Amino acid sequence: ERNLELSFESDVIDKEVYLNASMWEDMIVNILSNSFKFTESGKIQVKIQNESNDQVNVSISDTGIGIPAKDLPLIFDRFYSVKKPKGIYESTGIGLCLVKDLAEIQGATISVNSTL
Repeated sequence: ERNLELSFESDVIDKEVYLNASMWEDMIVNILSNSFKFTESGKIQVKIQNESNDQVNVSISDTGIGIPAKDLPLIFDRFYSVKKPKGIYESTGIGLCLVKDLAEIQGATISVNSTL
């Protein structure tokens, strides 16, 4: 049995954001899917925050197993897959590349931070 907490926070109240809802849904679902896949217990948190430059920041964090530093620059490359511990499902290495492509199409950026 997994012991996970999912939380959502937003301070975006009165800002108009123009985006392709279908693309953003694909991006968020893909990232959340990875969080659930690699977090056995703990917390997954989604935050949406106003930025001072008339932009919105969406961050997704989790208490999962983390990503080794050597893999961080490569995780958005097509077909790249971080070596997974036993018991974790294999992946095609397409999802995060798709997320990056969808973000760039919309003029957004994506980045990753990880602590092991």
